Amino acid sequence: MTLPAATTNIAVYLISNAISEATARGTAISLLFNLRCYKQFHTYVMLLLFKKQL
Repeated sequence: MTLPAATTNIAVYLISNAISEATARGTAISLLFNLRCYKQFHTYVMLLLFKKQL
């Protein structure tokens, strides 16, 4: 095994490891963020519908 290949393998391993950790953390954060955005969006839509009814 040549040195560049070993370095690439290690780099890929570290990157994929970091990505999976970030994904686990990011998923929880994005779920909370999406919920908050959805609530704001829902409130906005309800306000628009309410204004149309007036």
